[in-house]
Amino acid sequence: MKGGEFTEGTIIDGVPYMPLLIKNPNKGKSAIIELLIDSGAQHTLIPKDVLFDSLNLDKRDIIRDVRIQGIVPKEECFVVCPEVLIDFFINRQWLKEIRVIAFDHNLDHGILGRNLLQFFNLELNFLNKTIKFLK
Repeated sequence: MKGGEFTEGTIIDGVPYMPLLIKNPNKGKSAIIELLIDSGAQHTLIPKDVLFDSLNLDKRDIIRDVRIQGIVPKEECFVVCPEVLIDFFINRQWLKEIRVIAFDHNLDHGILGRNLLQFFNLELNFLNKTIKFLK
């Protein structure tokens, strides 16, 4: 992260992470969160405590409940999670009212999925352990 521009990420143990500034579009509360870049994830997922505690979202901010599909050791499973709108500051610009899923799974990071990745081209350099936005 260069001077708060949120233009770079890093690769830790082969896993790409991007720090991003997120904000409640209605109340202005914000937080910085690390997101694991996952081009296989359809949705961007943010820990529930970050959304509802740090950003001060509440039940009125929930758009709908979303059924998320996953696989846990050879078995398919489904989890129902709330979907909300938040703003992202990424690559020196704000993306307004992006849909994200609030999940409750004791992780210290979120997941940056295709619904947000579609707006950018990233260069992942695994040798230098860097991530940069391409113009």
